[in-house]
Amino acid sequence: MIRGRKPHAITAAALTKRKEQEKMEKLYYAERKKLFIGDEEFMNTLHPFEDSKKGCGKKSSPFQKALIACINENNGYATEQQLLDYVVKKWDIIVKYTPRAFISEPSIRVIRLNLSVRKKARHLFLKHPELPDTWIINSSPRKNPPKRTLFRNTMIDESSEEDEKTSSEIEAPIESEPDVINESYIMHKDTFERYVEDYMKSVEGDVKLEDIALQLSKFKDKAGLFKCLPLERRVRACLIVLKSEGRVFFDEKTNTWSNQKKPLIIEKSSENNNRLTGVEISYLTIDEMYEKIKNKGIV
Repeated sequence: MIRGRKPHAITAAALTKRKEQEKMEKLYYAERKKLFIGDEEFMNTLHPFEDSKKGCGKKSSPFQKALIACINENNGYATEQQLLDYVVKKWDIIVKYTPRAFISEPSIRVIRLNLSVRKKARHLFLKHPELPDTWIINSSPRKNPPKRTLFRNTMIDESSEEDEKTSSEIEAPIESEPDVINESYIMHKDTFERYVEDYMKSVEGDVKLEDIALQLSKFKDKAGLFKCLPLERRVRACLIVLKSEGRVFFDEKTNTWSNQKKPLIIEKSSENNNRLTGVEISYLTIDEMYEKIKNKGIV
């Protein structure tokens, strides 16, 4: 009787991994069936991580596909300016196939942020080791490829630590109420924020947040920024964006919003302001200063 090797038992972890791989293969098979042609051909582009089906995580966004296609079309590397020009050229297509609104127009900063994205702890793109402001596609199977030179910037480093959140910052609407918006936001037609802006243009005088929300309740299901927030909070978040653009104004005293900036009221100087004229405060001790103030009748 010939004894064969006893088959190794498949661990639960290995079984789970196999199922994940099969699931990803099905997803990518379906994706490859969607062939784009003409100006949209770059949408067929896959990152090497996706093409090999190893640890690719989420599929590349249309923005990232444009970066990959540009680098591929330029013999494997491209400057930041080349990448920006390519994205601007394909911008309408990128917007068309991106389900969520963009916060910013294409710029070198936005290009760099997208270039710094990581998936499964691996950077999708790497800085060219010899050419300045030039990028290549990371095709190394290792999570930490040797001798890699990455673009370093405080803002980029902080974003990169959260892997794919960098990409979300550029492409997705902010999903929490902002305090300050530092960049100009493009108001797209038929979006919730556009209805907020149009309503604020039509109001006369000051209006409270709850009244604005009531008037805009019929648009609550419209696409746009902050869609996951409750209606009143969504309105407030959009108003903050508009306020940062100088399109609406908030009065802290009355807790109301308006489309007109309140005139600056300069209060008259207090009669106590001139009572210490001629007193050399810098040469007085605390006790001496207190006596002077008391003698002047200020306290």
